[in-house]
Amino acid sequence: MSLKIMVDDEPATFQLLPVLAAPEGHILLTFDDCPTAGDRADKQRFDVGFVGLRLPQLEGLALARRLRNSQLKTAIVLLSLVGVGFPPCPRRASIGCAAQL
Repeated sequence: MSLKIMVDDEPATFQLLPVLAAPEGHILLTFDDCPTAGDRADKQRFDVGFVGLRLPQLEGLALARRLRNSQLKTAIVLLSLVGVGFPPCPRRASIGCAAQL
């Protein structure tokens, strides 16, 4: 079992990821805004962070950077409905994000 954090504002993502995680025994904490998720991440370690790129109040990359700086072993997956098929973004790679869904 592992603990994961998900931050996104897309209803479809909020429905899909918990359904995929639960049968495998993973715990997925969901947030729809970066400041609240970042505050929680400051208090608790997560194995994986699923972070939406375009979020209100704080860009997803900024939250991914915050997670990377405070939790060096946390894997980060960026979620985006745009950009599919585009080459890897150097900004994402610079903060240790190796994948995009």
